[in-house]
Amino acid sequence: MNRFFHCLLPIILALAGTPPPGSECPVPSPAGTIQPGEDTSRLPVETIETYETLVRETMRQNKVVGAGAALILENRVVWKNGFGYADKEKNIPYTTRTAQSIGSVTKPITVLGVMELQEKGLLHIDRPLTDSLPAFRIRARGENLSQITLRSLITHTSGLPNDIFYRAASKTETYLGIPSYLPRETLAFPPGTVYHYSNLGISLLGNVIRAVSKQDYPDYMQENVFRKIGMDNTGFIEYDQLRDVSLSYDGEGNPVSTPRIRMIPAGGAYSTVDDLTALARELIALYHGKSGGILQPETVREIFHEQKAAKIGLRISGLGWDMFKKGSAFIAFHFGSDNVNQACLMINPERKAALVVMSNSAEGRVLTDALGEKFRTDHGFEELDWIVRHVETPRKNEIIPLTPEMIQAHSGTYGHTKLVLDAIPKEGRLLLTYGQTTLDLSPVSRNEFIPSKRDEAGTYQRLDANRIIFEEIGPYHVLFWETEARQREALGYKLAPQAITDNWMRRLGKYRIIDDPLDGPETFTDVELSVFENRLLRLKIFYTSGIYEYNLRIENDHELVTCGFDEVTAGDTLRFRREGNDVFMTVYGLTFKKIE
Repeated sequence: MNRFFHCLLPIILALAGTPPPGSECPVPSPAGTIQPGEDTSRLPVETIETYETLVRETMRQNKVVGAGAALILENRVVWKNGFGYADKEKNIPYTTRTAQSIGSVTKPITVLGVMELQEKGLLHIDRPLTDSLPAFRIRARGENLSQITLRSLITHTSGLPNDIFYRAASKTETYLGIPSYLPRETLAFPPGTVYHYSNLGISLLGNVIRAVSKQDYPDYMQENVFRKIGMDNTGFIEYDQLRDVSLSYDGEGNPVSTPRIRMIPAGGAYSTVDDLTALARELIALYHGKSGGILQPETVREIFHEQKAAKIGLRISGLGWDMFKKGSAFIAFHFGSDNVNQACLMINPERKAALVVMSNSAEGRVLTDALGEKFRTDHGFEELDWIVRHVETPRKNEIIPLTPEMIQAHSGTYGHTKLVLDAIPKEGRLLLTYGQTTLDLSPVSRNEFIPSKRDEAGTYQRLDANRIIFEEIGPYHVLFWETEARQREALGYKLAPQAITDNWMRRLGKYRIIDDPLDGPETFTDVELSVFENRLLRLKIFYTSGIYEYNLRIENDHELVTCGFDEVTAGDTLRFRREGNDVFMTVYGLTFKKIE
């Protein structure tokens, strides 16, 4: 998953309060931009030197053991190189032929397989998932499962949870087992309502490929995608014979086990810089009309066409790709990681340009971010150009009276995954508070308000460039922050009164996993149910890297749901049951037993 996606909330908090430590967005580089129509033939020497220096310095500063990268201009490879080691102890160099995990860069590649089947007339992405997988089932809260289409899986708007970890570490588990575990899980959101990044959804596409093509997903991808492009050292480590496979290294540069990926359609491919370069060049050529490729040109143009955004979500997306977009210009991109290895693929089809970056080290994410940022800025895109702009209607600027109807509609507590916000009526005004921050909301319409920030002297300074917007979307009364650029983030939804009953109080405490332990460098065994500010239940997860906390809403007397619209952690259902004197919690497909 790419790492641009949390940049808007810190900006919002900085405008209206104090940003949380470590949450600042990276500062864009001052690199010059390539202007439309500019002759790129004179760029490579200077550009190559800049990229080479950036790679070497970033690797040195961040203990990155091995990496490779390539740059394409005018659909020609103008630079590619390997750096460091694939095996440090044996002095085996990392080259552009070195294979490693590419994590979620697998996702847009899986989509190529789906679109190839659509061209054959064997499926259509706007048909329900159940057309291809009739046995598909998942718990819902009144939603119609026929609304889950293949397109909604591709665009992460299906409402499916992000992931489930039940038996994830078992070496006998494959992507084919995922559908059988879903009937005990619950939709995170109503289909089509929220952008919610879902490994489950893309893994189901692998099951669709198998069901429709009658070939196992890895075999189908080899025959219909990899071999046709010439990606001769790309595949899946437990299925294919791959050459020159790199070791993996932690943040200190020490060798670690490469995490096993069960959901291979979502994140299990291994590839090389050379092979991803071949993929980028093929897609660019097809976009510009090449015949006889893996897909028809019109299909590739559809893949790179901006999809209709979910009502609640930040991203501009194609089919399987995120996008930076400015007018008609765009870059399609995807980042990938298995929590150790890192990868990045960026394509500017119109300009016939692309960037490939790979690293076998956990701190290689700094490298993929740095090179990705340079490619983006070189092509004239700003850091937040991946966020949808809501310019359908002109902004209102004239303050109108605050009515009792507005106060009644919008007053209440709003649950974000980690924040709690309160819209409070006070002395004929509507205030929005969270933490130590207070905003005074002045209406310009029934649902749109100009915020004013209270300073240390107790006076309010208007933030005229920004808006607080309330909107009814599906079952949610949503609170949005809108920036001057008309980009919105959903800060939360209005919660019903949360009655923390004696039953819930008895369930408070620590729980320990009783299923198979998780695998990889980032795991957890213990979770804790606690009370936050005497008004919300909260889940603490004790990960290897630290404690993560999530606000919860009470769904019924035995279920809780993580609050807000976070792209990964919101919408998960926690289910409780008692057996004799023991209390059990199930979340992420895992079962935990209360230990204190």
